[in-house]
Amino acid sequence: MRTRFQSWPAVPVICVVFLGWPGTFAAAGNNQAKMQVRFWSELLSQDAGTGVTSAKTDAKALERQLYEVLKSVINEGADLYNKQNDHAGCYRLYQGSLLTVQPLLTHRPGLQKEITIGLDDADRQPTYERRAFALRKVFDKVRAELKPTEAAVRSPSTKPSAEGSLPMPAEKKPTIKKAPPVPASLWSRLGGEEAVRKVVDDFVALAAPDPKVNFSRSGKYQLSDAQTAHLKDQVVAFISSATGGPLPYKGKGMKEAHKGMGITNAEFDAAVADLRKALQGRGVKTAEAQDLLQIVESTRKDIVEPKASPEKKPSETKSEGKSKG
Repeated sequence: MRTRFQSWPAVPVICVVFLGWPGTFAAAGNNQAKMQVRFWSELLSQDAGTGVTSAKTDAKALERQLYEVLKSVINEGADLYNKQNDHAGCYRLYQGSLLTVQPLLTHRPGLQKEITIGLDDADRQPTYERRAFALRKVFDKVRAELKPTEAAVRSPSTKPSAEGSLPMPAEKKPTIKKAPPVPASLWSRLGGEEAVRKVVDDFVALAAPDPKVNFSRSGKYQLSDAQTAHLKDQVVAFISSATGGPLPYKGKGMKEAHKGMGITNAEFDAAVADLRKALQGRGVKTAEAQDLLQIVESTRKDIVEPKASPEKKPSETKSEGKSKG
């Protein structure tokens, strides 16, 4: 932690604060700034050798003066920051003023420590803009400690008053562009799990007895109630995985699951027709129904098995060979 105030005399400090940095009171050049320079000079010259006021100066009177002058410093800094966009000047003004005030507060060591901490924290900020803003907060702490108890004095962080008090320099926040809204998944547009399960129930009820679908593959697959319930769960999970839902499909791939069933294009078309009826019966909108049916259509190549060409008997092959000869 720094100990700026332990060894620096006040008069040299005043020269550095008001004459050595751009954007400070001397650079500001207005009457108010000149009056403040004279005030600091007169105040500090009371005991230039030690950097503290003489015993004749009442501590409360000093604090009252500091309280009012620091308000003017804040206003000057706010003008530099907000009106002139001079963030570096504002920072240097605040930094120099705090360095000047610090030796005058030997009767308040805790406040001196707060100033040191604040200055160190500001030094670590990456830009003058943030440094100025950090020191502006230190001014609030100092003035809150020095505020006269006999009169309520308006805080400089409030709205501008008749005395010309300006608000805290606004910290510029990065512009955050709103991301474009994420379109709803087909799963959610279908109504989620509850709605999809109802559609699947209706689909199985339509397809199971439909001779065009041949659901049992001519009686080869007779499903129990438990097996039928499991099949429905698998269908719901498959739709969820394909439409952005939360339920993962852990079953076999479509080609493996339907291998050897000999499903034809006509049977596939009949199953799609039954699914379309189930969607319509549950009030699913045309666009959502069509999107789901397109997903189902994409599985045709894995579900439909082309008919194998019948193998010719050896006798037929020989007879064909003789005819050619």
